[in-house]
Amino acid sequence: MSLTERVECIAKITDLTQLNYFICGKTHSDIIDFIKLLSESIKGKVLVQQHEYEEMGKERSDIGFNSIINILKLLSKLDSNIDEIPPIKQPMRFGNKAFQTWYDKTNQTCTSYISNILKENSDEYLQEVKSYFVESFGNRSRVDYGTGHELNFILFLMCIHRLGAFQKSDIPDLILVVFYRYILLMRRLQSIYLLEPAGSRGVWGLDDYQFLPFLFGSAQLNNSNELFPVLTNQILDRSILEIYSSKSLYINSIQHILNMKTNVYFAECSPILYSLTSVPTWEKIYSGMIKMYVAEILNKFPVAQHILFGNLIPFK
Repeated sequence: MSLTERVECIAKITDLTQLNYFICGKTHSDIIDFIKLLSESIKGKVLVQQHEYEEMGKERSDIGFNSIINILKLLSKLDSNIDEIPPIKQPMRFGNKAFQTWYDKTNQTCTSYISNILKENSDEYLQEVKSYFVESFGNRSRVDYGTGHELNFILFLMCIHRLGAFQKSDIPDLILVVFYRYILLMRRLQSIYLLEPAGSRGVWGLDDYQFLPFLFGSAQLNNSNELFPVLTNQILDRSILEIYSSKSLYINSIQHILNMKTNVYFAECSPILYSLTSVPTWEKIYSGMIKMYVAEILNKFPVAQHILFGNLIPFK
C-alpha cells in the first residue's frame, strides 16, 4: 500500500448498522482466524518465561526472534516504569490517577521499540501499530481495563504478523512467551493502580479483566500430550495448581484468581469458570470459549465501538 492510499486508524463502529457490517465482513473473520491460529499452535506446549526464551534463542538472529525479543524488552521496560511511578494517595477505591502518568510514559517509551520491530515498514505503519499497543493497557481517562483492551494486544500482534515480522515457527511463542508476559504486566498494573474493570458483569463475567487467557489456556490443554494429564474437574486441586500453574495459562489464571480472592469461595466469585469443571473435555471447553468470545465480546457494541480500523486492519 502506498503512502497516498493510507487511511487514518480510527474507530468506525458508531451504531448497530456498522456493527452488523463489521460482523459480516472479512476483518471480523480474519480476527477470529488469527485467534484460532494462535490457539491451535499451542496445544500441548508449555509456557515460557522471558529469561528462558532469551536463553534458548542465544544462537538465533532471525527476524521472528528479534521481533519477539524487542516486544519482550518493551514490556519489561513498561514493567520497570511502574516502579518509578508509585500510586498516589487518593480517596477513590478504583482508578489511581498515577496510571495516567504511567500511560503517558508508555506512549513515549514504546515508539523506538516498535520502530525497531517494524524496521523498513516503520515510517508507514508506526503510528498505526503503536495505537493498538498503547490501547492494550487500558483507558487513560477512565483508568479502567477490560476485554476490549486485551483484544487490542492481539490486534497489535496481528498487525506485526501481517507485516511479516514473525515466521510460522514463531506463532506459538506469541502466546506462550509474549502474551503471557503481557498478562503478567497487566496483573501488576491492575494491582498497583487499581484499574476499574471495564464493563464488568461482576461474578457473572468470566473474569474481572481477562478472557483470552482462558480461551488460549483451554486450547493449550486440549491435547493428549503427557505434559498435561489434567482433567477439567481437577483445576482446583492444590497439587495440580502447584505442578501446572507455571506451565498452563488456564491453570495459571485460575491460580491468580485464587490468590487475589482469598476470602470467597471460587464457585461464588467465578461461577462460570467453576461450572466448566463439569464439562467433560478440554475440547468442549475450548469450543465453547471461541463461541462465547465471538458472541459476548467481539460482536458486542460496547467492545466493537472502540476497535480501531486502518490500513493493516481495515473496516471491511
